Amino acid sequence: MLNGIHGHQDIERVVYGKPAGAALRAEAERLGAKRVFITTTKSVAQSALLADVIRDLGDRYAGVYASITAHSPRPCVIEGAALAREAKADLIVAVGGGSAIDATKVMLIALWQNATRIEDLDLYRAGKPKEGAAPPAEAIKPPADAIRMLAVPTTLSAAEFNAFAGITDPRHGIKESFGHRLVVTRPPKPQGLGIIEAEAVAIVPAQPAFSRKGLESRLVEQHAAGKDIGLDEI
Repeated sequence: MLNGIHGHQDIERVVYGKPAGAALRAEAERLGAKRVFITTTKSVAQSALLADVIRDLGDRYAGVYASITAHSPRPCVIEGAALAREAKADLIVAVGGGSAIDATKVMLIALWQNATRIEDLDLYRAGKPKEGAAPPAEAIKPPADAIRMLAVPTTLSAAEFNAFAGITDPRHGIKESFGHRLVVTRPPKPQGLGIIEAEAVAIVPAQPAFSRKGLESRLVEQHAAGKDIGLDEI
């Protein structure tokens, strides 16, 4: 039987029950963001949800990167960060599931550290786990005006509640952890990762079906890594 202590991340706020586009516009105004860059996947990019978000952001919309693929590969992180940099973004919004949100977290790190190649990310991988949690790389040094993110989750992955991200390295076929407390929150100022649970949930399958798919995905990953686990351990 699993046991332990869970310390929930200090998420600043969760907005729910409002249209995602309108909620994002309000958050951008509250934060003073004038160049809002969107990150997402090809499937979400074709949805009414994203069209509404872009429309409601209006003159604060600065562009979109819609090529994030499953398991958040490093090339997607670098490509997205490059486009956000080119757009002079001052806020990034991830619209999608765990892959989009995790990739965006590490785009922040790439922007903070001016990482422009997948090899540049090697320095910022999380270190050896200590006391049950992988510490963020000490090399990550966010600037005083570090760009931050918001998330509009469209699945039940809960990536928006975690300060770490799983990123795939295609060179070695492995998934690695990256993390820093500022990808989730910035306690002194109201510019942490906010979560907008709004009309986005309308495109999520029924919870039992998705939960089963999420479970199957994790079991397959564990099996592929040679770490078979019993159901009583989940």
